[in-house]
Amino acid sequence: MFKLAISVLWSMLVNRYRMPGRSWATEFSCRIGRKLFFIGSEIPVESFRRMMAKVSIPDPIMKSVSSSWHDVAGTSCLVIRPNHLDAHKQPKHVIAYLHGGGYTVGHPDAYQSLVSHIAVGTDACVYLPDYRLSPENPFPAGQDDCLAVVRALQESHPEAVLTVMGDSAGGGLSIATVQSLAADPSNAKVDNLVLLSPWVEPTATTGSITSNVPNDIFIPEFLIASYESHIQNADKQDTRVNFINADLSNLPRTLLQVAGGEMFFDQGVEFAERAKREGSDVELDVYPTQFHVFPVLGPKLKDTAIAISKINGFINNS
Repeated sequence: MFKLAISVLWSMLVNRYRMPGRSWATEFSCRIGRKLFFIGSEIPVESFRRMMAKVSIPDPIMKSVSSSWHDVAGTSCLVIRPNHLDAHKQPKHVIAYLHGGGYTVGHPDAYQSLVSHIAVGTDACVYLPDYRLSPENPFPAGQDDCLAVVRALQESHPEAVLTVMGDSAGGGLSIATVQSLAADPSNAKVDNLVLLSPWVEPTATTGSITSNVPNDIFIPEFLIASYESHIQNADKQDTRVNFINADLSNLPRTLLQVAGGEMFFDQGVEFAERAKREGSDVELDVYPTQFHVFPVLGPKLKDTAIAISKINGFINNS
């Protein structure tokens, strides 16, 4: 990471472009992410997964939680629990956090900083499924794993306030999960849905998906290859992965955070506005100069601290 940081600092001296209004600290963080995805697009997916799993952000808050791995409905889950919670009592809040990574990469370990802040801030026990990834396990394997985990959490924590939360492709998995549960009247309801920069229209080719390329961590080649690897021979418009035509009338109480500099900006805004029109309770939270899934940095920047505080407040108010 040291060599990567030096190369990014050099790039900032050579190319001083940054999104209007964006701080240099935000631009540095964004370029670090973009460099990682550029490298990842040129190496085998297995190598990229190993690289991303090592990108863990050190944070003192992690001393305030315990972490362990548990099998939940056949899927290994990283469980984050605040140290002050009684391990023998059911927590008030349970969160299923579904990580992003274009359905092809990503690992729960990389989210320990962000999730620890949320666990401590909400007195919640947080489960992060290490769901199956594509291309080895194409659609709908990941969706099936996440749905099974959330169903199991409903059964094991019937009195808890249940939040399903995810970023990027994990946001898509979160939407698919709550939709599947809502379609079956026999299922217990999910109380909250929290979406960080959700990937809701994987086939988008216009708007911010192109105009925000200079401002985001993603590169288009990664997104195109990831979706092809995930969907393979299935229908690219299936409403469990592409939500442009999905019924959004039965979403639980929802907080959607989106960044003005990200490639998914306009599809996130359009999703929130359409869900409101169809009758769902959705709060849209916009950060004009930030990039894709910026809260994963933990409260390192002013905006990340604000975003995490809003997430915690949203969950605590349920």
